[in-house]
Amino acid sequence: MVSKRLEMLCGMVTKGNRLADIGTDHALLPIALVQKRIVPHAIAMDVKEGPLQHAKDNIAVAGLEDYIETRLSDGLKNLKPEETDTVLISGMGGRLMTKILDGWDALDGVKEWIFQPQSELAEFRRYLARRGLVITDERMLCENEKYYTILQCKPGSPYEADPLSAAFGPILLVRRDAVLKEFLEKEMQTLLVLLEGLKDTDSEKAAARAKELNETGLLISNAIDLLG
Repeated sequence: MVSKRLEMLCGMVTKGNRLADIGTDHALLPIALVQKRIVPHAIAMDVKEGPLQHAKDNIAVAGLEDYIETRLSDGLKNLKPEETDTVLISGMGGRLMTKILDGWDALDGVKEWIFQPQSELAEFRRYLARRGLVITDERMLCENEKYYTILQCKPGSPYEADPLSAAFGPILLVRRDAVLKEFLEKEMQTLLVLLEGLKDTDSEKAAARAKELNETGLLISNAIDLLG
C-alpha cells in the first residue's frame, strides 16, 4: 500500500516525463510511478549498495526491470541531464539537498524538479531562488502526525524570496492552504508554551532565545493572518 506522502509525490510528476529518483532507497516511488503509467522510464539512484539491492529486488518482484534501471550514485554525480525530464529528491534534509544540487551544474537540462525536504525549508527555498529554480506548485499533507511539504520547480531566472514565502511557501500562502494553516496554528501554540517557560529565566541565553521565538512568532502570525 502506497502512503499518502508517496501518492502526493506521484501526483506532482508530469505525466510522460522520464524520472530520476535520487536516494531511491527501496524504489517505491519509481515503481508506483511506472505502475500508474505516469512515467515511461525511471532511473532509481542511491549512494549505498544495500538500499540499491533492495530496490533491484523490489523492481524484479514488480516485473519492471525493462522500465526501471538502478544506478549507484553519490547524489546526481552519475546522472546525465539528457537522460531524464524530472528529477525527484525526497526524504532528506534541506541542507543535504542543497549540497546535492551544488555538486551538479546542469540544472537547466532538466524540465522539472520535485523536492520533499524534511527540514530547513526556508533556507532551501531561498537556495532555490538563488539558483533560479522557480516554485510552480506546492502541496502539504499530514500523515501519522507528521507534516510534509512537496515542491515542484521549473528552471527559470534567479529571484529573491521574501521572508514569508521562504518560510511557508509562496504557492501555499496564495492558495490559503488549510494544512499549512493547521500546521502554523500548532506551531504558534508550541511557541507560546516555550515563551512562557522562559519568562522567569534571567540570563542572556534565555533573552536571546526569547527574542528569536518572538521574531518567529511574528512571522507565523503574519502568515496566519494572510491565510485568513
